[in-house]
Amino acid sequence: MRRILLICMVFSLASCGKWLDVSPKSQVKGDDLFKDEAGFQTAMFGVYTSAASSTLYGSNLTMGMLDVLGKYYEVPSNHGYYQVDSYDYESSTVVSMRDAIWSGMYRTILNCNNLLENMEGKESLFASGHYPVMKGEMLGIRAYLHFDLLRLFAPSFAEGMTVPAIPYVDKVSRNPFPQLTTEKVVERIIEDCKAALALLKEADPWVVEGKDEISDNFFEMRRERMNYYAVKAFMARVYLYAGNITEAGKMAEELIEIKGLGVTSPLFSLYSDKIKDYADAFFAEKEDNSSIFTEGSSLHATIFETSMYEDYRSSTWTELKNGSTSVHLITKYKRKVVVPLIGMNEVYYIYAECCDSENEGLKALNKVRNSYNIPSQMDLEEEKCVFADELQKEYRKSFLGEGQFFYFLKRKDVKEIPSAAQVVNPRKVFTLPMPDNELEFGDLIEQ
Repeated sequence: MRRILLICMVFSLASCGKWLDVSPKSQVKGDDLFKDEAGFQTAMFGVYTSAASSTLYGSNLTMGMLDVLGKYYEVPSNHGYYQVDSYDYESSTVVSMRDAIWSGMYRTILNCNNLLENMEGKESLFASGHYPVMKGEMLGIRAYLHFDLLRLFAPSFAEGMTVPAIPYVDKVSRNPFPQLTTEKVVERIIEDCKAALALLKEADPWVVEGKDEISDNFFEMRRERMNYYAVKAFMARVYLYAGNITEAGKMAEELIEIKGLGVTSPLFSLYSDKIKDYADAFFAEKEDNSSIFTEGSSLHATIFETSMYEDYRSSTWTELKNGSTSVHLITKYKRKVVVPLIGMNEVYYIYAECCDSENEGLKALNKVRNSYNIPSQMDLEEEKCVFADELQKEYRKSFLGEGQFFYFLKRKDVKEIPSAAQVVNPRKVFTLPMPDNELEFGDLIEQ
């Protein structure tokens, strides 16, 4: 299975019997697409391609909109993301981005559902081990997409578990879906994850053979598809968001104990040969640098704290002299074709937060810090620091360009967003308003 981009076939609620191919003149019926395993693989990679688009994780849900909201950058006033940086959720620019994210996520979810429904009863079409892996991946992706919709468009657990949140779309249907509470959405996410884990545990070669790359083309690039370890790490993230530190800590500890998973190993990334192009639009040095995202020297120093050692994470920025002043440009994606969505560094952070004592938590943080070249002489000590403050600093350092820091601030219900002094009440900016029409092809939510 070569690293090629397969066109995402967009499934519409308005015409539940048709798939739209890359050519607007041709329509591929489900029976034709799903007549053999190759058709299922095409549809599966269409799901991944859709998720890696610039509207979703290729840009806006990682290095773009989410990290602008997380205040990583200095955004010029003439930039198209300036309204995002200002938390002006009523501006036409932000409304357009918001609506595109909402509809793009649910379209990708619907593609998952169509694939899953067409798989039922067709195990004989698949080579050994392929059916449970594909089904497990799609259940995991469906859960992952719903969770980020929940984090973006619904109040956090800190504001209330029983407030209306989002619909959980788990089948192909013309009928609208009920708007579930935050608590109920999390329950559905965990259900999908448990089903995915059960399937992947028996067939994912990363578990069965201890390899993330084997000769079978279908099983290549396990780190770039939803896999067993990624689902488990994702469950730890969900449990922590829901305040279930017992289960979150248990999941994280199980992963930490697995040999071969390094402290900063990526567990799940999305591939696209357009990632560098997406990043260049924000960060590439131009003749007029007033149109790109930068990080001022003072902000850079605030995030990375000291120049006494080289924190490898700081090397994801490069310094650009501008007369007597200097700024920093992100270079994290300069030569990359993948964008990370979850890794072992976060697993260690989750474990640290779930430890019985802050001292044990700090040891876990130090493990990550040491892996990024911070010497043991600089280890965090309980008598000299505040665990909550250090945890926030670590998230801010580690997840540049990945969209996770904004979600961290929301989950922690912080009273102040770093570098956003103008925001008096962060809760007002942590939740994006839902689109007026819910989806461009019809109401999604049951009224």
